[in-house]
Amino acid sequence: MRRILVAASVLPEHDEHLRRLEQWMSKSVGAIADPEHRTIVHRYAVWYHLRKLRARTGPQKPVTEGQAEAIRNRVRAAAAVLVALAESGRTLADLRQTDIDGWLASRRVARRAELGLFLRWARRERLTAVAVPVQQWAGPDGCIDHDQRWTLARRLLHDDAVPTEDRLAGLIVVLYAQTAARVRLLRFDHLDSSSGGVRITFGTTPIDLPPAMTELFTRLAAERAGTDRAATPWIFPGRPWTQPISADMLRKRLAVLGMSTHAARTAALFQLAGNLPAGLLARCLGIDISSAVDWQRTAAGDWHAYAARTAGIASP
Repeated sequence: MRRILVAASVLPEHDEHLRRLEQWMSKSVGAIADPEHRTIVHRYAVWYHLRKLRARTGPQKPVTEGQAEAIRNRVRAAAAVLVALAESGRTLADLRQTDIDGWLASRRVARRAELGLFLRWARRERLTAVAVPVQQWAGPDGCIDHDQRWTLARRLLHDDAVPTEDRLAGLIVVLYAQTAARVRLLRFDHLDSSSGGVRITFGTTPIDLPPAMTELFTRLAAERAGTDRAATPWIFPGRPWTQPISADMLRKRLAVLGMSTHAARTAALFQLAGNLPAGLLARCLGIDISSAVDWQRTAAGDWHAYAARTAGIASP
């Protein structure tokens, strides 16, 4: 109902997931009985996570459902740690490594990722002296089926029985390793046709689209002409059309085609990382440079010689 009222200009534009997250934080933190615990969780939730989230998002890049849920899980973990310590009559200052080892072994209190994040924050804030070290990424889970990826790409390029919108969304995942959360936020102003062809921007460096994808974008514009979706800025609109589709719904639509967005993106990243230097991978795909380096190492792509040649230095 709120989205309909926003679309009708009755209510102002707002970030729905951010608003719900703020309401959830206020309610959850307020429900903590112990004043000291409430203060710690408030600092962790609002002044650490919420502040970082606001810095990364904005009017053109709203908070996603996945981002909001990840923060909820981290705040729940922080509260659970404090409850577990209170049950034994202790505080964060009394926390010992044996406590952490026991929690991890029994899988009690919280998962390793959320537990580690809270304890590392608590140590930086000098609330505790122990923490869980960052777990190094060991590469993608499961096997990578490149043949399946290319079979899917060919189908999306040539199967006219598949809706044009779904074909484009699937191709962006399969060819350019974008997540559903990022695909949903693509707008038509991310496309540039001033150079003769069509370019799309995911990061800071535009990418030339192949002619077949350019034709699909042209077809999509023609299909929307004269409809209520003709004026939407979103390539993949939701309901109402003034809002982007949700990441969850986009994943479900692609799953109908037999496509797992996670598996397709993993296969794409693995191959791209083996053929591109990390800096270019980050700029083209809009991923963090540290992630690009990790993927390059996993794909065994060695670009030291490339960097040396670019800088005019003879490689050893």
